[in-house]
Amino acid sequence: MMIPLFLLLIFISSSSFSECSQQGDVPVPVPGIHEDDVVIINNGILDTVLTVHCKSKDDDLGVRTLKYNESFQFSFQPNIWDTTLFFCGFSWDKEFHWFDIYKTKHRFVFHINSWIIHPSGPCLFNTNHQAYDYCYPWNADNKQGLQFFPALNPNH
Repeated sequence: MMIPLFLLLIFISSSSFSECSQQGDVPVPVPGIHEDDVVIINNGILDTVLTVHCKSKDDDLGVRTLKYNESFQFSFQPNIWDTTLFFCGFSWDKEFHWFDIYKTKHRFVFHINSWIIHPSGPCLFNTNHQAYDYCYPWNADNKQGLQFFPALNPNH
């Protein structure tokens, strides 16, 4: 009896996932029944559409287009091994960049990861300062990123 219950627990913790999309006003993420939430906001790419494609090893969230001040949000249950990783490709104009948008080992106390995307890199919301002041550089190897996100290749 314990082994089937344990296997069910593993299945639920590794596959529980949902997503939602919001547009318009910048959302204030509210934790729901899901343990972790990611919000991506186009608040730094002016006068153009930001194309976003996020995925993990197991889930492909599809390609989204965000006008200025629009957002995309998804929620999920990290796996029990604390190895959950979501990475996203971003393109606008003739630019392409990618970034590891969520790593379980880097998650924050409230399990909400709200990001603003800037041309220089993504910035994470800092709950202590109430500002998007944790800014990071893009992942360095764009050739590898384009292998993950061929649809975002600006040269096609």
